[in-house]
Amino acid sequence: MTTIAKNITVPVTILALLLLGISPAIRAGEAARLEGLLIGGDGRPAQGHVVHLIDVAGEAVAVSTTTGEGLYSFKDVAPGEYGLGIESPDGLMAAVAAPPLELAPGELARRDLKLVEADEDAIQAAIVGNPNIGMAYASWSKAGKIWFWVAIVVGIGVAIAVLDDEDSSSP
Repeated sequence: MTTIAKNITVPVTILALLLLGISPAIRAGEAARLEGLLIGGDGRPAQGHVVHLIDVAGEAVAVSTTTGEGLYSFKDVAPGEYGLGIESPDGLMAAVAAPPLELAPGELARRDLKLVEADEDAIQAAIVGNPNIGMAYASWSKAGKIWFWVAIVVGIGVAIAVLDDEDSSSP
Protein backbone atom coordinates (compact mmCIF):
# COMPACT_ATOMS: atom_id res chain seq x y z
CA MET A 1 0.00 0.00 0.00
CA THR A 2 1.36 3.39 -0.93
CA THR A 3 1.89 6.18 1.57
CA ILE A 4 -0.93 8.24 0.03
CA ALA A 5 -3.35 5.32 0.32
CA LYS A 6 -2.34 4.78 3.97
CA ASN A 7 -2.76 8.48 4.72
CA ILE A 8 -6.24 8.55 3.17
CA THR A 9 -7.46 5.21 4.58
CA VAL A 10 -7.13 6.19 8.25
CA PRO A 11 -9.09 9.48 8.03
CA VAL A 12 -11.75 7.92 5.78
CA THR A 13 -12.18 5.01 8.23
CA ILE A 14 -12.46 7.40 11.18
CA LEU A 15 -14.98 9.54 9.27
CA ALA A 16 -17.06 6.47 8.37
CA LEU A 17 -17.10 5.31 12.00
CA LEU A 18 -18.14 8.79 13.15
CA LEU A 19 -20.93 8.93 10.59
CA LEU A 20 -22.18 5.51 11.66
CA GLY A 21 -22.25 6.70 15.26
CA ILE A 22 -23.98 9.98 14.38
CA SER A 23 -26.60 8.54 11.99
CA PRO A 24 -28.95 7.26 14.77
CA ALA A 25 -28.86 10.74 16.29
CA ILE A 26 -29.72 12.24 12.90
CA ARG A 27 -32.59 9.78 12.44
CA ALA A 28 -33.85 10.54 15.95
CA GLY A 29 -34.10 14.20 14.91
CA GLU A 30 -36.75 13.21 12.34
CA ALA A 31 -39.24 12.14 15.02
CA ALA A 32 -41.67 14.69 16.41
CA ARG A 33 -42.81 15.15 20.01
CA LEU A 34 -46.09 16.30 21.47
CA GLU A 35 -46.79 17.38 25.01
CA GLY A 36 -49.49 19.22 26.84
CA LEU A 37 -51.50 19.88 29.96
CA LEU A 38 -54.95 18.47 30.62
CA ILE A 39 -57.11 20.63 32.89
CA GLY A 40 -60.34 19.38 34.43
CA GLY A 41 -63.66 21.22 34.35
CA ASP A 42 -62.90 22.48 37.86
CA GLY A 43 -59.70 24.20 36.66
CA ARG A 44 -57.32 21.75 38.34
CA PRO A 45 -54.92 19.38 36.54
CA ALA A 46 -56.71 16.21 35.41
CA GLN A 47 -54.68 13.21 36.52
CA GLY A 48 -55.12 9.60 35.52
CA HIS A 49 -56.71 10.32 32.14
CA VAL A 50 -55.37 8.50 29.08
CA VAL A 51 -54.65 10.68 26.06
CA HIS A 52 -54.75 8.79 22.74
CA LEU A 53 -52.78 9.98 19.71
CA ILE A 54 -54.93 9.11 16.67
CA ASP A 55 -53.67 8.98 13.08
CA VAL A 56 -55.63 9.98 9.97
CA ALA A 57 -56.92 6.41 9.60
CA GLY A 58 -58.59 6.73 13.02
CA GLU A 59 -56.20 4.33 14.73
CA ALA A 60 -54.64 5.09 18.13
CA VAL A 61 -50.88 5.00 17.50
CA ALA A 62 -49.78 5.92 21.04
CA VAL A 63 -51.20 6.57 24.50
CA SER A 64 -50.03 8.66 27.43
CA THR A 65 -51.48 8.75 30.94
CA THR A 66 -51.61 12.18 32.55
CA THR A 67 -49.42 12.73 35.58
CA GLY A 68 -50.54 14.20 38.91
CA GLU A 69 -49.85 17.61 37.34
CA GLY A 70 -52.08 16.81 34.36
CA LEU A 71 -49.16 16.53 31.94
CA TYR A 72 -49.03 14.11 29.01
CA SER A 73 -46.39 13.57 26.34
CA PHE A 74 -45.64 11.57 23.23
CA LYS A 75 -42.06 11.03 22.12
CA ASP A 76 -40.71 9.60 18.86
CA VAL A 77 -43.86 10.33 16.87
CA ALA A 78 -43.65 9.94 13.10
CA PRO A 79 -44.29 13.26 11.34
CA GLY A 80 -47.85 13.58 10.08
CA GLU A 81 -51.38 14.63 10.95
CA TYR A 82 -52.95 13.49 14.22
CA GLY A 83 -56.01 13.97 16.36
CA LEU A 84 -56.43 13.38 20.08
CA GLY A 85 -58.87 11.41 22.17
CA ILE A 86 -59.24 11.41 25.94
CA GLU A 87 -60.23 8.46 28.07
CA SER A 88 -61.38 9.21 31.60
CA PRO A 89 -60.24 7.05 34.54
CA ASP A 90 -63.68 5.37 34.53
CA GLY A 91 -63.28 4.37 30.85
CA LEU A 92 -65.39 7.01 29.05
CA MET A 93 -63.85 8.05 25.75
CA ALA A 94 -64.24 11.39 23.95
CA ALA A 95 -62.63 12.97 20.91
CA VAL A 96 -60.98 16.34 21.30
CA ALA A 97 -62.94 19.04 19.46
CA ALA A 98 -59.95 20.77 17.88
CA PRO A 99 -58.29 20.90 14.48
CA PRO A 100 -55.85 18.06 13.79
CA LEU A 101 -52.20 18.52 14.64
CA GLU A 102 -49.67 18.60 11.83
CA LEU A 103 -46.38 17.39 13.31
CA ALA A 104 -43.25 18.20 11.33
CA PRO A 105 -39.97 16.27 11.55
CA GLY A 106 -38.09 17.19 14.72
CA GLU A 107 -40.92 19.43 15.95
CA LEU A 108 -41.92 19.78 19.59
CA ALA A 109 -45.61 20.66 19.58
CA ARG A 110 -47.76 21.60 22.56
CA ARG A 111 -51.52 21.18 22.87
CA ASP A 112 -53.10 22.08 26.20
CA LEU A 113 -56.63 20.79 26.73
CA LYS A 114 -59.50 21.52 29.09
CA LEU A 115 -62.23 19.05 29.92
CA VAL A 116 -65.77 20.37 29.79
CA GLU A 117 -68.97 18.63 30.66
CA ALA A 118 -71.86 19.30 28.35
CA ASP A 119 -75.42 18.10 28.36
CA GLU A 120 -77.43 17.53 25.17
CA ASP A 121 -78.83 21.11 25.19
CA ALA A 122 -75.35 22.61 25.40
CA ILE A 123 -74.14 20.41 22.55
CA GLN A 124 -77.09 21.39 20.33
CA ALA A 125 -76.61 25.09 21.16
CA ALA A 126 -72.96 24.81 20.17
CA ILE A 127 -73.88 23.12 16.88
CA VAL A 128 -76.60 25.66 16.00
CA GLY A 129 -74.52 28.65 17.12
CA ASN A 130 -71.40 27.45 15.34
CA PRO A 131 -71.88 25.98 11.87
CA ASN A 132 -68.27 24.73 12.07
CA ILE A 133 -67.17 26.12 8.74
CA GLY A 134 -63.97 27.35 10.36
CA MET A 135 -63.50 24.04 12.17
CA ALA A 136 -64.00 22.11 8.93
CA TYR A 137 -61.54 24.35 7.07
CA ALA A 138 -59.02 24.08 9.91
CA SER A 139 -59.23 20.28 9.78
CA TRP A 140 -58.35 20.11 6.08
CA SER A 141 -54.85 19.18 5.01
CA LYS A 142 -52.60 21.82 3.46
CA ALA A 143 -53.24 20.30 0.01
CA GLY A 144 -57.01 20.41 0.60
CA LYS A 145 -56.84 24.10 1.51
CA ILE A 146 -54.77 24.86 -1.60
CA TRP A 147 -57.24 23.01 -3.87
CA PHE A 148 -60.12 24.84 -2.19
CA TRP A 149 -58.61 28.22 -3.06
CA VAL A 150 -57.66 27.04 -6.57
CA ALA A 151 -61.32 26.05 -7.11
CA ILE A 152 -62.48 29.46 -5.86
CA VAL A 153 -60.10 31.32 -8.19
CA VAL A 154 -61.04 29.12 -11.18
CA GLY A 155 -64.75 29.58 -10.41
CA ILE A 156 -64.34 33.36 -10.30
CA GLY A 157 -62.37 33.24 -13.57
CA VAL A 158 -65.08 31.18 -15.27
CA ALA A 159 -67.79 33.55 -13.99
CA ILE A 160 -65.89 36.57 -15.30
CA ALA A 161 -65.35 34.88 -18.69
CA VAL A 162 -69.05 34.02 -18.99
CA LEU A 163 -70.09 37.55 -18.06
CA ASP A 164 -67.52 39.00 -20.47
CA ASP A 165 -68.86 36.79 -23.30
CA GLU A 166 -72.41 37.98 -22.59
CA ASP A 167 -71.26 41.63 -22.72
CA SER A 168 -69.40 41.18 -26.01
CA SER A 169 -72.35 39.46 -27.72
CA SER A 170 -74.72 42.37 -26.97
CA PRO A 171 -75.46 44.72 -29.95
